[in-house]
Order: sequence, then structure tokens, then C-alpha cells
Amino acid sequence: MGKTEIKLANVWLLSNSGIEVIATAPIALHLMEPDECGGQSTQILPTSGLDTHYILQSWGNCSTNTNLTTTVSITASKNQTEVTICLSAENNMAKLIWVDNVTYTAGETFHAMLDSLQNLVLDCQCEVFRIDINGSAPVAVFYVQNDGLPRQVLPVIRWGKHYILCSMSQTSDTLQITGLYVENAH
Repeated sequence: MGKTEIKLANVWLLSNSGIEVIATAPIALHLMEPDECGGQSTQILPTSGLDTHYILQSWGNCSTNTNLTTTVSITASKNQTEVTICLSAENNMAKLIWVDNVTYTAGETFHAMLDSLQNLVLDCQCEVFRIDINGSAPVAVFYVQNDGLPRQVLPVIRWGKHYILCSMSQTSDTLQITGLYVENAH
């Protein structure tokens, strides 16, 4: 078996451009957030796992009553990808600030046109929000909260009805459940 080659294309970290990784054999990819203990990571979906519809929901920190600061990054996989972002009208506290310092509030919908590997970055400083993201072509959606660890959002088409998991906590586990429809969120 030959050596696996990895090619990075269009790496423009200072301009918030996307990163493309292409390998000659199947690989698992993790995005690392290094720290003094070695770092944390999040596993990245392959492009075959991306889709056009995402829902991102967050809650404030109930234990300290502090608001979460969340940065959301949407990266296009193809040229001329129109991205539609709809902010939940259920929360009138939500404010999103787009890169050009235009502020959008709850209930608003806005659009952006992205080329391949371009990012749309949103800053959200609110206690509770729900963002519906739709692309005309597959996109990758990531978010970073106060802990600094980037996480990839799972496309709605990859959601399921039956899950198993392992408890890793010494005390109790907290699960976040997001329903596609309001009637599922009970």
C-alpha cells in the first residue's frame, strides 16, 4: 500500500478562507485546538457528508447566567453558492453581527453569495439563538463558543431518531436536543 498524500488548497488563514484537504486514501480528519495539555479536537465530516440545510441552536450558561459568545463560520464547497440565514423570531434578544458590521436581529433573513472555500463569519452575543442555514450547494458550518473549541454542525439530513452513547461523566450527563419542527422539541 502506497503512502497517503494530503494536499492543502487555498490556505488563507488571515482572510478567513476555507481549507480543502484531499487525500489519496480514506482518512479521518480532526481540527485541533492546541493548549498546554495537548489540545482538544473535533472530527471533521468529509465533503460527502455535507449538505445544504443546517440548524444551529445554543443556550446561555445556566449555571453562571453568563451569555455565550459564539462565532459561526459557513464555508462554501462550490462557486456561486447562495446562503440564506434565518434568525429565529422566537428570541427577540438575538443579535448577529456580520463581517461588514451590519447587525441583524431575531426574525430577520439575509443572504450572501459565496465562492468555493469562502467563509461567511457571524458573531452572536446572545443568551439563546436558533439559526436556520440553507445553501444552494453543500456548505460546511462550524461554530466556536467561549471554550475556543471549533465544532462542526451536522447537516439536518444526517439527523436521526435513534441514538446510543456512552456516559463519560462522573456526576451527570447533559444532552442538548434540537428538533427540526417545533412539535418535536418536547
